[in-house]
Amino acid sequence: MSAYRRNIGLNYILSFFLFANLAASTIVVFLQDNGLSVAQIFILQAIGPLVILLSELPTGVFADVSGRKKSIVVACVLFGLASFLTIFSHSFFSFLFVLSLAAFGSTFYSGSGDALMYDSLREERRTRFAKLAFSNNALFRLIGLGSAVILGAFIASINYRLNFALMSVISLIALFVALKFKEPESTARIKAKTVWKETINAITLMLHVRPYVILMLALAVLSNISLVILIYIQFYLAGFGVNLFLFGFVYAALAIMQGVGVKVGSFIETFLKPKYFSILVMILYAASLGLLGISDSLVFFLVNAHLFMFVSGLFGAVFADYQNRFVPSMTRATIGSFSAIVNSFIFVLIIIPVGLASELFGLGAGVLLVALISLSIIPALGLRIDDDIILKSVDDGL
Repeated sequence: MSAYRRNIGLNYILSFFLFANLAASTIVVFLQDNGLSVAQIFILQAIGPLVILLSELPTGVFADVSGRKKSIVVACVLFGLASFLTIFSHSFFSFLFVLSLAAFGSTFYSGSGDALMYDSLREERRTRFAKLAFSNNALFRLIGLGSAVILGAFIASINYRLNFALMSVISLIALFVALKFKEPESTARIKAKTVWKETINAITLMLHVRPYVILMLALAVLSNISLVILIYIQFYLAGFGVNLFLFGFVYAALAIMQGVGVKVGSFIETFLKPKYFSILVMILYAASLGLLGISDSLVFFLVNAHLFMFVSGLFGAVFADYQNRFVPSMTRATIGSFSAIVNSFIFVLIIIPVGLASELFGLGAGVLLVALISLSIIPALGLRIDDDIILKSVDDGL
């Protein structure tokens, strides 16, 4: 097996460990037990995206100048440090610091992981398998998250902080995996002395590629609404009196449903044109979110939550593949980071009014507001995705 093909497998393993967030299903309860209010928790959820807004582009440039491997290694180190410091955090401001540090670490990985995987496929002349690779990678992330939340919920029922100690160890394992990557030799690099000029030129160029912009906005809106709903699920489960240990099983089941959605979405897309696939997925997404917003019992809520997570898995790998076809190798990490900035900005736009609505009028009002946002925006984005999505990578001569 070549080193570049091995990169793909290593990235699957890395994704498993980096997304094995033991605290994911209980972080809201953990923060509440430390005396934080609902408003403070939503503020903390918004801090990460704000940090990303400030640091994502410089770290993406770092990856394009210094290499994707170095960037991923830095991410693993910062994740481990943030997890370790969380063990000793008790106040709003201490949580503010560690969550900001974790968000800063995520910016070193966000554009680099996908860029390294896509460039490795390009090195092997296997970019036609990119959609399969992205869907497999998403599945490994969800398996890592699903298994971690079950274990994490059990550990949290004993001691919350032990989760963060174990996550520090997991970050060390991820670091070991990252050090095994081989940087694709043919990947073009931005020269350090002209880095910002070339970065601005690259972003300006991509903003004139209409299909890329539409896909970037669609992914940002869809993924952020899914993230907001995952936050709400913890509030709802606590409100319904669900045992903390059961949080993990609920989150694991949701991750499995999303993973099934990833594979089903990749399969369905092979039979539909991009426009029809996008419209179908986005209508299903908005409808499932609307059902979730009117759930008034635990059973109804759980059924609709699983339906929503299945639908939310349909688009991710497919849209990521579409996006990468438009991005040249030399600036792939930088452009990926720019997309993450847009993603974070949209998250802040969504989370602040939703958090205020939840604080003033209750959780149901917040979910209904998210549903209204999705029903008004998502179908319109789907209608603007063209059928003429490029079928070959831009690096293959298009």
